[in-house]
Amino acid sequence: MASVTLRDVPDHIHRLLKLRAKSSRRSLNQEILRALELYVERSESVDIDNEISALRNQVRVGIDDELLAKYRKQGRS
Repeated sequence: MASVTLRDVPDHIHRLLKLRAKSSRRSLNQEILRALELYVERSESVDIDNEISALRNQVRVGIDDELLAKYRKQGRS
């Protein structure tokens, strides 16, 4: 597993992380890892949603009433 060293963490952020860790009964390291996991998962979710929207826009076909009537006449529904 990789290791990361954080430097220059603002005091208020460090204090908040320590409080959250204590209230969650986690070590400071575990709390930071959990915060990173949540951030990455949320970011991945947004990326996936954006990709799905882009794909939908690429395959979206505009069907107007005239084209729909033509397809129905051909037996398509």
